Amino acid sequence: FHLPDNEAGTVTLALTLKVFWVMAALLAVQSLVALRDGFRFLEFFRRRRSAPPGDSCPRAAVIIPCKGLDPGFKENLQAFLSQDYPHYQLVFAVSRERDPAHAILSERLRGQPHTALVVAGEAEGRGEKVHNLVQALGVVDTDAEVLVFADIDARPAPDWLRSLVAQLADPNV
Repeated sequence: FHLPDNEAGTVTLALTLKVFWVMAALLAVQSLVALRDGFRFLEFFRRRRSAPPGDSCPRAAVIIPCKGLDPGFKENLQAFLSQDYPHYQLVFAVSRERDPAHAILSERLRGQPHTALVVAGEAEGRGEKVHNLVQALGVVDTDAEVLVFADIDARPAPDWLRSLVAQLADPNV
């Protein structure tokens, strides 16, 4: 680092340092505001999470595309099957029967009411996941009022579906 030898260079350095400190101060203020807003959001989230979800439970269909066996696949599947929700259908979609998920789903869904397993086939002209979702729509119960899309690599809490759908009772939603 070379210090200037003349007065003009010293003034330039002093001005540069002032601009730097002003920018650093503005960045610090912005960071503090963002931190405060983060804590406000956390408090809002905790309040909303602890509030009862409500009694609105229209018939729902949850469509879950599957490919392969993610870690925790069976536990996640059980979490979807164990939702605290009175009237919901689970529709799982795989692209082919030889997918490892198909064997587990076939076995686990056998005898389960309000579940379906769709073999969507090869996708043409669109992504495999989108193709699986579209094919799964064909077996959704016609009395379903709410469609929910989820991924099998998620493990929802028992009240996940109820909490998600309850917001629809608000006419502003």
